Amino acid sequence: MGLLDPVPPPYAPLEWQKLPLESRGRMVCEAWATQGYGTPMGVYWFCGIKVALYVLGWALFCGNSPTLGGLSTIGHWWLAPVVFQKAIVWSMLFEGLGLGCGSGPLTGRHFPPIGGFRPREPHLSLWTISKAYNRAATTTRAMVCSLVDRSGKVPGRVA
Repeated sequence: MGLLDPVPPPYAPLEWQKLPLESRGRMVCEAWATQGYGTPMGVYWFCGIKVALYVLGWALFCGNSPTLGGLSTIGHWWLAPVVFQKAIVWSMLFEGLGLGCGSGPLTGRHFPPIGGFRPREPHLSLWTISKAYNRAATTTRAMVCSLVDRSGKVPGRVA
């Protein structure tokens, strides 16, 4: 079994189909609890390397700051308040580039496994969103105005 080969279920699928629903459910639940959904070991290595690169990138991001010093003095600055601010900025950058939580095969993203900008992905422009918002706001105002008669009272409401 290679690094990228999926883990097969611990039962024969053809025999499994012939069993009653209760037995099939039990076998599937036991398999899911013991081995997950059959993810190859290489995917876990990929995620571990991604986490290590995230931490290393944060350390380099903070270490290049002139007020903190380099990586050689990380023991002195790793609890400074500015470091936590930089961690937030680094996390937003990491997620914005598509390298964070929603990347990789464990989240169902197989091709491309990383990256926030996929070709042929539909994007709404800011202009389209603002037109839709204004249309909804205009509709809401028109609906409210139609409920109010000329005297300023809402029909059907007893004052």
